[in-house]
Amino acid sequence: MVQNTPSDLILMAGQSNMAGHKVGVDDLAETERGLIEGARIWADGAWVPLGVDAGYQKRGFGPELSFARQWQVQTGRPLSIVKLAKGGSYLSRGWSAEGRGGPLYQRLVAEARAAMATGPMRLRGLLWMQGESDALDLEDAQAYGARFEGFVARLRQDLGVPDLPVVAGLITAPGDHVDLVRDAIASADVTAFKTVETRDLAHRPDGIHLMASGLAALGQRFADALSSFEDSVLIRQWLWTSGQYHAWYEGETLTPNGVVISLPHAVADDGFAEPGFGQRFFRKRGTAVVYVRARMSNWFQDDEVFEMARAIRAFVPKETKLVAYGASMGAYGGLLLSGALGADRVLAVAPQYSIDRAIVPWEKRWSKAAKRINGFVHRMEDHVSPTAQKLVFYDPLNADRNQIALFDTDETWSLIKIPLASHQVAQRLLDSKSLPLLFEGLFEDGPPVNDIRKAARDRRRDSKVYWLTLANKSAERRPGLALYAIDRCLEVGGPKWKLKKLRETLSARETT
Repeated sequence: MVQNTPSDLILMAGQSNMAGHKVGVDDLAETERGLIEGARIWADGAWVPLGVDAGYQKRGFGPELSFARQWQVQTGRPLSIVKLAKGGSYLSRGWSAEGRGGPLYQRLVAEARAAMATGPMRLRGLLWMQGESDALDLEDAQAYGARFEGFVARLRQDLGVPDLPVVAGLITAPGDHVDLVRDAIASADVTAFKTVETRDLAHRPDGIHLMASGLAALGQRFADALSSFEDSVLIRQWLWTSGQYHAWYEGETLTPNGVVISLPHAVADDGFAEPGFGQRFFRKRGTAVVYVRARMSNWFQDDEVFEMARAIRAFVPKETKLVAYGASMGAYGGLLLSGALGADRVLAVAPQYSIDRAIVPWEKRWSKAAKRINGFVHRMEDHVSPTAQKLVFYDPLNADRNQIALFDTDETWSLIKIPLASHQVAQRLLDSKSLPLLFEGLFEDGPPVNDIRKAARDRRRDSKVYWLTLANKSAERRPGLALYAIDRCLEVGGPKWKLKKLRETLSARETT
């Protein structure tokens, strides 16, 4: 983990008024023509000092110069900027976040990740100045609000920053649909969001493009708006990006007592569309975490995953405690990668030993994934850490017990039974307010296992998973108990459609 001062990172994106239109060094006062000390901009895969004609655009400047000067006056912190802007670009096309994303959107994400891979950053926000092109077309203007909201949500998701602040400029341009776009931006249903006005800024005769003085004022307004957001932004560093895996660090400090490696659970669709596993929970606790995402639920059956694990281990200092954590597929991954990670402890919630039908022919779950993987290539015994403490939480009344029985356990393993949880052990612990106990003493002597068991047992009636599992278990032999469990499950917010279906099944049995 590189021990240097994290830089503030700002993303700037949009079209011509973000790029800067027909402006150059001659439009600046002598005192504003030099490089800005303590500020840099991303260009061609590297950082360069911020100034005129710097960055991906070889000539001119946009609002970034005045923004940087104002930001440093307000904060005094090192500043890094990733800027991508193209005149005449559309949110409906190049910036589209739908599907695979438009080319400009894809490039912004790729450049931001690459920049964050160079060292620790505090990603402070996105500055957005775009919409004039979309205002030329009625359909694009009417759809701008929904598209903008989708753009922000997707960007936050792809960068792993669910609360990324956003400041957008309200466009100024002639045309019939400008107000539709302005209103869409102003009323966007986006959290951590502010707008800045541009109508009173100095424009060129075309009424669209800002003059140098207008760009300077816009940059200052961006700085004032962005600096008004909460200052407690977590440090992030991107550690791995590929077509299959993402990994990034997130924490309050570069020198934590310990780091959790959070592994993803299986998903039916694109795993990159998911937040880091437990991200909201860990953020509230201030825990330092490396989040891993997998695009496809492949149970880590490739060689790349070990390369990624070694990269994570190289990032985390050897003296820092490391705990691997996951549920289901993520729990399998935590155990599988524990050796490569050099983990001190593994918290494995409802793990599998395998879903390869050649190894577990009796397993009926995850059939699509098993067929797609077409045979496991990694043997758990070859990779699990022999010294790490392994804490495995599972339901002994569920099919998971057959998976747990296959592990080659010794004194470093603790098998903790959470009855009537089915495969949803993590949710069962969360429902019964036991999950926080899992992370007490995480980097010292370990979590209080007996307290976890007791809390899960004593508060089981608060868990929808408990009642749903009890209803399913008792449906055939004790229908009265099943109906009672269904009613209790509804009271604590259980899934209505599942419970309705189960009740209908019980009623049908009574009539036959």
